[in-house]
Amino acid sequence: MKSSPKLWAAALAVALFTVAKAQAQDDAPKNWWTDFSVSPYGAVSHPDFGKPVWGAGLDLGYNINRVVSVHLANTVFDYDHAGWFEHSSIDETEALFRADLIKTGGAGKDRFVAFLLGSGSRNWETEDWAFGAGVGAELRLSRNFSLGVDSRIRAWMKQDKDLMTRGFLSVKF
Repeated sequence: MKSSPKLWAAALAVALFTVAKAQAQDDAPKNWWTDFSVSPYGAVSHPDFGKPVWGAGLDLGYNINRVVSVHLANTVFDYDHAGWFEHSSIDETEALFRADLIKTGGAGKDRFVAFLLGSGSRNWETEDWAFGAGVGAELRLSRNFSLGVDSRIRAWMKQDKDLMTRGFLSVKF
């Protein structure tokens, strides 16, 4: 297939109109509370990269800007030696830092988002601290609802590394 200057000019014009329309949508009025999100999630942790431990939790997030957000997540796990809610109501608390890298979907809606994730974790069961890094993806179903997954490797101070994976439904205000 031959490429002609007219075809390139048409493609460039479409791209410029799409960017202009997306910029106009970004200028929609916002309140301070529209940057908050609540995300219930299911989790699976693989301590020492071995047998999975299932869990569930709640993630509260705040968008600092269009790309960077901070989150606080609390998780409860179904440990073999102590089932759900045996010792404490929260097994782990995490501070998460998210940076959106790839946003696609057209018309400024950012339907698909790929992101990097960094975390600082506290395990209340074993009284241990960890730092983690990973990746994730999110599919925005509408302006207020999205589905996503993320996974990260965490290095603990007193125990070996583990892999933490979450699947979530995010609600943004």
